[in-house]
Amino acid sequence: MRLISLALLICASALAQLGSLSDPYIDRGKIELGFSGNVTIPHSNAGATSGNLQVDGGYYVSRHSLIGGEVGISGSSGAQTYALAGHYRYLFHTHNPKLFLFLGGSPGLGIAHLSSGNPLVGPQRSVTNTRFTFRGEAGLKYFVARNVSVEAAYNLHYVLNTNLGSLPGTSASASALVFGLAFTF
Repeated sequence: MRLISLALLICASALAQLGSLSDPYIDRGKIELGFSGNVTIPHSNAGATSGNLQVDGGYYVSRHSLIGGEVGISGSSGAQTYALAGHYRYLFHTHNPKLFLFLGGSPGLGIAHLSSGNPLVGPQRSVTNTRFTFRGEAGLKYFVARNVSVEAAYNLHYVLNTNLGSLPGTSASASALVFGLAFTF
């Protein structure tokens, strides 16, 4: 009887530890602050390659769900874009407590300014417009320290022009490989 009780106690202890292996890294109530950057290559014009820097923050509403917001700035020759978006990310726990796979989405608004001389607007004028944006992401997060993780993701960006006064009806998509650093508190 004692042997069975001891075996059950050991099994229960092992199962309890298995269920909480990743809790120190990601758990309900934790806050995350992240920084990322990428190079974007548009599907329609590879010559219009641009760079992007982004800051995001979020709150873990569960062990699997991060909800937050992000601010980004992009630039290329003759153009700048500023973005503000909401963000949702679902994290998949793995057998390695430091490694997480994720899927996410970010709807938002982008404000683009095209300078004079940009081939889209011509040499004599500049244009600023507001656009609806959506970004889907799939990637992985790896904790290199208790509160520090590195991330790599594939992003698919979709942009719909909502300012009918300039470049009416245009939309575009682009792929990006994104690398980031995040701090979890």
